[in-house]
Amino acid sequence: MDHKINTISQIKILNWNANGIKKQLNLLKCFLTRHSIDIACISETHLGHSEKLKISGYRIYRTDRNANIASGGVAIIIKHKIIHHECQPPNTMNLETVGIRIKAQDGTSVNIICAYKHRPNTID
Repeated sequence: MDHKINTISQIKILNWNANGIKKQLNLLKCFLTRHSIDIACISETHLGHSEKLKISGYRIYRTDRNANIASGGVAIIIKHKIIHHECQPPNTMNLETVGIRIKAQDGTSVNIICAYKHRPNTID
């Protein structure tokens, strides 16, 4: 049985623009394992609301784009053993966002936000 981690003193975080996560899922799984990644922030997942995504040993939080075509979308992938909570990122009208909160070793909370802004528009 995995021991849950209450506080974090050191973590490895990956930030990756996948340009479609399903076609590169095996590559991602290998990278997570090989490099002992604790948290991965993924942009351009290109997943639809009904599409399932599972990675053994990890919990996945997603925000999918509301569109009829596969584009955009963000995800945070975090190891099951890290105690965390999903958090609501600040209101961002033109960004796709998803967030989690973990606790640092000194007891402070740390928010990790994955955000993506598609090219045609500018940040307000």
